[in-house]
Amino acid sequence: SARNAGVRASSGRYLAFLDQDDLWISDKLATQMAALLSDDAPDLLLGHVWQGAVAVGSSAAEALQLDGRRLAGYLPSTLVTARETFWQVGPFAEEFTLTESFDWFVRAREKRLKQLMLDEIVAIRRLHHANKGIKQRHARAEYSRVLKAVLDRRRGGTAPMSPNGAG
Repeated sequence: SARNAGVRASSGRYLAFLDQDDLWISDKLATQMAALLSDDAPDLLLGHVWQGAVAVGSSAAEALQLDGRRLAGYLPSTLVTARETFWQVGPFAEEFTLTESFDWFVRAREKRLKQLMLDEIVAIRRLHHANKGIKQRHARAEYSRVLKAVLDRRRGGTAPMSPNGAG
């Protein structure tokens, strides 16, 4: 709900998200905006994420020095998109406690929006004992709800809609 409230309260043409325990690389926005404003601009621009155990309070430079792994960043903290593109997909599904961003990216893919994954690391995802995925592991069944909704839409049935209009 915080991301949706932020989108509604913002007024810019482009949107970028930063989860409370993630870090952006210092030139993330400059790098991504250059690609987003190119002649062959994508609808959704993502980048790689460095993921590892990093103490809260560490800087991005310190975090990159630690052992971790580089992953394709299908996370809100790596995303930059136009406001109108965000609304084509719709808001993050607020009834989910764990899979709201997974659901959003699935719906974006279903819209056949042009995506570009930059080779650069643009964000750091800190792993710690209080990560949402760890604290709310009981909610992992939500992934099956998202996938069922996808199958229902593909079969031409009506997937249950969330209270905020997301599928």
